[in-house]
Amino acid sequence: MTGALAQDPRWQRMLDSNWACPCCGQRFGGIMDIGYDHPDSWSHGNRQESGEETLKVDDDQLGSDLCRHCEHRFVRGVLKLPIKGSDEVFGFGVWSSLHPDNFDAYVAAWGKPEEADLGPWFGWMSNKLPLYGEGFLEARVEPRGGNERPVITVEAEGHPLTRDQSQGISFDRLLDIYGAAGSDLRPHLEAQ
Repeated sequence: MTGALAQDPRWQRMLDSNWACPCCGQRFGGIMDIGYDHPDSWSHGNRQESGEETLKVDDDQLGSDLCRHCEHRFVRGVLKLPIKGSDEVFGFGVWSSLHPDNFDAYVAAWGKPEEADLGPWFGWMSNKLPLYGEGFLEARVEPRGGNERPVITVEAEGHPLTRDQSQGISFDRLLDIYGAAGSDLRPHLEAQ
C-alpha cells in the first residue's frame, strides 16, 4: 500500500495487532465489520441475546443466516465497502428480503456446489445503516457458495451507499461509521 493512507498513523495502528491504546489497552488488528442480528422488521427480539440457535415465535423463525417473518423471507449477506487507498474492505452483515421461491431455492442448495450458481436475485436491503439513513433499499443478492454469505449490492440510483460500494470510502468515513454505530475509535487511534 502506498499513498497518504499508508502514512496515516491511525491507519497503521488500526491494522497493527501489537499496538495497544495507551489510555485503555484496546487492540484492533484490522478492520471490524458491523453485523445485524435480524432484519429491522423482525419484531420478536434479538436471537443472540435469547441464547437460542434459532429463535422461534409461532411460525416466525430467525437463525444466524435465514429468517422467516410473517409472509417475508430474508437471507443474511455481506454488503462490502472498499477502503480507498488500500486492499481492505469493510463489511456490513445485513439482511435482504428474497422472493419466497428464491428463498426456497437458496435453502435447497445450501452447502451444495450449485449454491454458487444461483441468482443474482432482487431483494430489499432490510437494515438501517449508520450514516446511510433508511433501510429497505433495492438490492441484488448474489449467493457465493462455499459456506460464504451472499453478497448484497445496493442498486438504489443516486443513493450514497450505491456510490460508496462502487467507489469506496475513505478511512475517515469508516471512522465516522464506527462512531455513528456507537464505537468512536478516533480517541484510541489518535492517542500517543
